[in-house]
Amino acid sequence: MLQVFFAIAVALLGLMAYLIPNWRYLTIASALPTTFGFFIVKTIPESPRWLATQGRYDEAEAILSKISVENGSGNKHVTLRREKGTAKGGSTGRSYGIIDLFLNRSTCVITLIMIISWFVNSHVYYGLSLNVKNLGGNMYFNFVLAGLVEIPSYLLTVLLLNWSGRRKSLFYFMMGAAGSCWTCMKLQQQENLNAGAQSVAAMFGKFCISASFAVLYVYAAELFPTVIRNVGMGMATVASRIGGILCPFVVLMGEQSRSLPMFIFACMSLVAGLVGLRLPETKGHPMPETMEDLERSKQEDVKVIKT
Repeated sequence: MLQVFFAIAVALLGLMAYLIPNWRYLTIASALPTTFGFFIVKTIPESPRWLATQGRYDEAEAILSKISVENGSGNKHVTLRREKGTAKGGSTGRSYGIIDLFLNRSTCVITLIMIISWFVNSHVYYGLSLNVKNLGGNMYFNFVLAGLVEIPSYLLTVLLLNWSGRRKSLFYFMMGAAGSCWTCMKLQQQENLNAGAQSVAAMFGKFCISASFAVLYVYAAELFPTVIRNVGMGMATVASRIGGILCPFVVLMGEQSRSLPMFIFACMSLVAGLVGLRLPETKGHPMPETMEDLERSKQEDVKVIKT
């Protein structure tokens, strides 16, 4: 639901771009709201789950006690049960790094698929936003519309995640994005360009890729064990940013061939959607805390790798 506000910000950016045509002033105006982050971050508590896995039970209990009081449950002193083998990332007592994502077959497959999925989602998401200049109609209006169409996509994601699960939702939305981009490409190849039809196809593609991105945020957090969740999410985010960095170069290809960017977006979405079927379904399963939990879930036929 928080991503709805992200969509509103995207739409407002299109309006700002229309009102502030100078890109330097637009950059400054867009960056100013981020200064509030320096003050907001200090009010956000650390994750009690992560603190517990690091053996910092006192800090975790203090945060949970505060949350309990604010929720009105009346429990002012929350006490966690200490279990052997859960502190400091498991029984070994060591911390985990990037290399640990690839030492275990389960986490290696999950990490590689997440890298592909996040790269493609970011690439297509920002690509469709920037590619509005290659569509018919007013560029600023199309950009604002591309932001507003994300709002219903996030609302639908909330319902679909609980109905069909994470893996199927990701697949459906990726296939929807691929089909929309392919349809838009075919429309752009016609001699008589239909600006309205192009915009509809592109906006539905933005709808699907936005929903897919929202699924990934939930899915990735549930796939990685707590002890390496921050590392895994960090790796996925890096892949996402690389995808976003490269997408403007694909959009520029539209100057040579108007339909080429959509062709690339369609193919990438198709591949990422099919690869995502190799991921396990996490709906209804407890989030793994340690590497041992992940291996235990395999033995209990949770289907971590094969489905």
